[in-house]
Amino acid sequence: MLVIVAMLLFMTLAWREYGGGSLLALAAVYGAGFVAAGRHFWRRPDTRAAGGLLLTLAVFMVPLAVLGAQFMAGAWPAGLRDDAPGAMLNRLVIETATLFAGLILAVLVRFSFLAVPVVAAAWLISVDIVPYLFGPPGGRADIEEAVAILFGLAATAVSWALDHRTREDFAFWGYLGGSMSFWVGLAGLTLFDGDSGEAAKALFAVVGLAWIGLSVLLARPVFVVFGSLAILAWLFHVAYGLFEDSLLFPVVLSLIGVAVLWLGVRYHRSRARIEAWFGARVPESWRRMVPPPRAD
Repeated sequence: MLVIVAMLLFMTLAWREYGGGSLLALAAVYGAGFVAAGRHFWRRPDTRAAGGLLLTLAVFMVPLAVLGAQFMAGAWPAGLRDDAPGAMLNRLVIETATLFAGLILAVLVRFSFLAVPVVAAAWLISVDIVPYLFGPPGGRADIEEAVAILFGLAATAVSWALDHRTREDFAFWGYLGGSMSFWVGLAGLTLFDGDSGEAAKALFAVVGLAWIGLSVLLARPVFVVFGSLAILAWLFHVAYGLFEDSLLFPVVLSLIGVAVLWLGVRYHRSRARIEAWFGARVPESWRRMVPPPRAD
């Protein structure tokens, strides 16, 4: 991340000084250097991780190169607003190019961290496609949140499919990005929506319980984390409603936090027994859907 931030700062300064051509040239040179160095280290078993990270950095050069090319082509005229259709289309082109670059390298190299730019680009496409299809901001918050939920479910489904078919753990990053998108969208529609009723907010916690169950089924702790955070957020909401402006409110919050911490420790200690108990009661058709254990 430090390398990416440093390069972004350097390229931003170069672009301001010399224009889009300098941004394109620098991104191309850096990208080619990362690819060459990454391939060199990738061939050696003891430096494969370094090679994979360098190749991932090469993918992060793609959006900068496309942006520089767009500036050279005049696709970003002065005064172009961020919510203008042209600006949104430009961003979609950048994100799509990054998505395909990441997918191509992930197929060729099979390094799991390459899923990060792929998931990030796919999520940004889902964000930018809403204003492009439905117009500028104003009354479309529910659509954006619904798209976030759908993206989260789609990313989780794709990750589950990859969990069956790849030796590399690409699925982890899809589960992580999908869970983040899903819960941000669901929270916006239920827990943080002032117009939603208490039943909708309680549904938020119920889905959190289901997410924890999914963690047991798929043997993925990431679902426990997000499911627990969802339940904790709902409990905070209930406590605030009951103890608003009361000196008991911070006490109740502390008790909730301690209880969640205790439950987390208990789950960690009893995880094998819980998964065995749960697995014995899951239908055979469901058990066949569980990804096989990953050989590390």
